Amino acid sequence: MPTRLLDWSLNPLAALFFALVPANVDGLLFVMDAYQIGKRGLCTSRSHEVTEAMKAIFEWQEDCWPEVILPVRPSNLDVRVSAQRGCFTFYPPSVPKLDRKHNPSLLSYAVPAKVKTDLRKELELLGVEFSIYGDLDHLAERLKRAYRK
Repeated sequence: MPTRLLDWSLNPLAALFFALVPANVDGLLFVMDAYQIGKRGLCTSRSHEVTEAMKAIFEWQEDCWPEVILPVRPSNLDVRVSAQRGCFTFYPPSVPKLDRKHNPSLLSYAVPAKVKTDLRKELELLGVEFSIYGDLDHLAERLKRAYRK
């Protein structure tokens, strides 16, 4: 489903973990300094800019769209978002994508498919998947993989 939000993580290992999916195609890992988007830093989910932007979506108020991309740090009420150190960028219709014009610090790194399996093993040794999800299902899957060998 189309959305105006793009997920980011403040945790580089979590970001790398997600860049490894799917395993059979090349991936990209993006990094940036959120303070370089309009020099405002991360907005909170309760900031005036964000609550006004939400009116454009939930109340169909077309005049409430922001004119710039908003980097948003959500409240830590959701355990998974908190564990992933998640944040978002909110895109108004006038700015459909983020590029170096909007944020000069934006960089991308190639993650070739041929190295993804090895990287996944390294991240597994560090416990990254469990630290991201932190639930019993993922712990059980990790233990099964560990003791299957």
